[in-house]
Amino acid sequence: MPNKERRSAGLFLCPHCGEEVERLLAHGRKNKSCGCARSKNVTTHGLTRGGKKHPLFQILRNMKARCQNKNYISYHRYGGRGISICKEWLDDPQEFFTWGFANGWKRGLEIDRIDNDGGYSPENCRFTTRQQNCNNRSTTKLSYELADTIRKTYRKSGKSQEETAKDFGVSRSTIRRVIKNQIWRKK
Repeated sequence: MPNKERRSAGLFLCPHCGEEVERLLAHGRKNKSCGCARSKNVTTHGLTRGGKKHPLFQILRNMKARCQNKNYISYHRYGGRGISICKEWLDDPQEFFTWGFANGWKRGLEIDRIDNDGGYSPENCRFTTRQQNCNNRSTTKLSYELADTIRKTYRKSGKSQEETAKDFGVSRSTIRRVIKNQIWRKK
């Protein structure tokens, strides 16, 4: 690069920390910071290893997207219907991380709202498996108790799976899987 030697450099005063920084004039005009502003804004709360963020970061990030980002694919099921995140978790992510570790977070678990119509808060959240979380959806029609009732009713009534499905307002394949103990069985 023959032009490299002809580039002009200059000293710039960092507006954030007051440090004097030598930059190429072309770069210094765009970014006068010495880099301190960038490092101050990256808060990891001691939860990074080898440059990778802890999985709780992703859980909190996804919560925020579901509740606050109108462009998020599932926003209508969360923020769009009034689900919010408590102020202490939004204002200080360390509060969320502390709560998570104290309340049973383990790798592979998901955050679940106990009351599906309530917001994300320490009183209304827990960590569960994906299956438990799916069972708590607002669109789920069955519960463990109802599945037990279906099994007992099917055995005693002599009705077909299709008739039982109509009686309980679920699909025939759901009835078949409940009867065979493939789904909705307590472990």
